[in-house]
Amino acid sequence: MCESYFGAVKRTVAGIEVSRSGQFIRSMFRIGCIGFGGGSALIPVIEKEIVERQGIDTKQNIDKDVIVASITPGALPVEIAASIGRRAFGSKGMIAGAVMFALPGTVMTVLLVAVLSMFQEKILSIVNLISVGVSVFIVYLLLCYIRNMLKECKEAGRGRICRAVFLMFLVFAMSFVISSVEILALFFFAIFFTRGNYQKTNLLFLMGITAAYIMCHGKGMLLAGSKRHILIDTGMLLLGSYGMIRNIADTGFHGKKDWKVIGKDVGIWAVFALVCIIPALLVNRHALVFSGNGLLSSWISFGGGDAYLTIADGIFVEGNMVTSQQYYNHIVPAVNVLPGSILCKTLAAVGYYMGWNLTGNFMVGILFSIAGFACSVAASSSFFMLAYHLYDYLTTLQVFRIIRKWIRPIIGGLLMKIMVLLCWQSAQIIIAFIKH
Repeated sequence: MCESYFGAVKRTVAGIEVSRSGQFIRSMFRIGCIGFGGGSALIPVIEKEIVERQGIDTKQNIDKDVIVASITPGALPVEIAASIGRRAFGSKGMIAGAVMFALPGTVMTVLLVAVLSMFQEKILSIVNLISVGVSVFIVYLLLCYIRNMLKECKEAGRGRICRAVFLMFLVFAMSFVISSVEILALFFFAIFFTRGNYQKTNLLFLMGITAAYIMCHGKGMLLAGSKRHILIDTGMLLLGSYGMIRNIADTGFHGKKDWKVIGKDVGIWAVFALVCIIPALLVNRHALVFSGNGLLSSWISFGGGDAYLTIADGIFVEGNMVTSQQYYNHIVPAVNVLPGSILCKTLAAVGYYMGWNLTGNFMVGILFSIAGFACSVAASSSFFMLAYHLYDYLTTLQVFRIIRKWIRPIIGGLLMKIMVLLCWQSAQIIIAFIKH
């Protein structure tokens, strides 16, 4: 009787675990279906679903995921989904979370680029109109995220919320001049260099470096395109590294590195990519070249989805893997109007066209798109997991405590720009529809 009782309890617990994992997978798939507005826009959506509705994870853990994802290349929401899945359900959850989040947009993109080649204008106008309604929903979610962030800052004191609001609007203004990754680079440099020591000398020097950086990297700025940015970037890297080393020496830390766990997480993604690449490789040897370029493009994809479109152009269009017409008339419009990670959608669509161009066979195109999808997810998640475990090792450092304190206002400033862009894009779609 006791054995029967314990057996029933064990089966019940297992059933609950399966139910929770199934709910998590469905949630990632559902968020992937409405994933408009870029990676930063989906942070509040993921947080609401995972923390508030399901209770699978905590806001503190997701904040940590955002920090790590912000300083690593790849698809930010895919990395966050992988991290949540790993904490809650282990290695299987890590793969399922990342794949199910990235899958809906990728499948829709690959199908759409095939259809666009035949009925481009009609299909694209319909998708544009649908995206207007989704944009309204996304803007509402972003406003809720900013409101909650400001509420938390207010609870920490009047001085905290004033600084948070100032920082948020500063980032918002800067986002029209330099890219998101460049803003984050300045943010991390300021923290590593000052280490929380805001003396007048440090602040004046920081203001000078910031002005020079914007002059070299900013759109339409005096020194934009000049090679002087190499000097500025090198100086920031050296000063930031020096500050980090000093912080380690002054603060010390007692974290633990488990290289076995790190190797397992990274190795799982390597196997995942290999398994998905092999079918395409068996039908055409050029799949190896495409996959290598796909991994490389993902690992250097700092700056968000829009920046990746430029990287993909340089690698795949200039490398004659896809034509300029296929890329700019079919792939780029599709990835911009459909939900999901731009990196994953673009690499899968490029893979489809490369397979089609090589063989003229639809199924070969699909196999190449699967290889591209796997490269984007595996490259993003493996790099993230490596950085995530090393971040745990450095959590006792003062600079990382400062980052955790101010990362949400920074994200809030970037979200403000996304809201403006979504509203502007929707207005243009409506005006174009009325004119026609």
